Amino acid sequence: MMYVSLTAFPKNSSPIEIDVLLVMDDRIVLLELKEWKGTLTHKGDIWLLNDRYMGRSPVVLANEKAKKIKGIMKDQIPRLAHTYVDSRVVLTATATNEHLAEHEKSYVLSPAEAKSLVAPVERKRLLGPVTISTIEPNMFVKDFDRLLHSGRYFEPLKMSWDGFVVADEDFYVHRRGVWREHRAHLAKDERVKALLRLWRFDELPAGLSIRTD
Repeated sequence: MMYVSLTAFPKNSSPIEIDVLLVMDDRIVLLELKEWKGTLTHKGDIWLLNDRYMGRSPVVLANEKAKKIKGIMKDQIPRLAHTYVDSRVVLTATATNEHLAEHEKSYVLSPAEAKSLVAPVERKRLLGPVTISTIEPNMFVKDFDRLLHSGRYFEPLKMSWDGFVVADEDFYVHRRGVWREHRAHLAKDERVKALLRLWRFDELPAGLSIRTD
């Protein structure tokens, strides 16, 4: 099972963003996606992209998130209290793990490696073995669906476009579904309003010959 773009609300902690949460037969894995282009290096636990400061190592931050998700799972799905919650960073653009610290390289995957996690042999190679339990996390579909859609511990991640977030979804929907308009505001200042239009070019015929009025 795979869940994407979530905000989690651990107890006694600030909300955390989850890009991808994979529920497998032997473990749960959080994937932190980074679409970074250029050369990735480090100074201690600080990452640099093209010599530009990118903050604390996403490997460390993802591991901290995994521990918090482990706490939620332990409380809300007790039978999975001993399930291992792992994490990896996935570099989705041109940046690679070549110049990162040696102890972090194995925690940073390429998109191809991330896709191969569905295969048990590759998963063991990339993530390492775990103690196999008679209880498989991916057998708890209803429990995960209930928990991740409850609105108490998880909710969908609010998308942002140039700092603006949607406040009123589908304010106007084109009659042929070509675009949708949403009222939005600046995330840091709700007084700054905007109108967000999302196009569906796949709804247009070849040659763009359709009228959109």
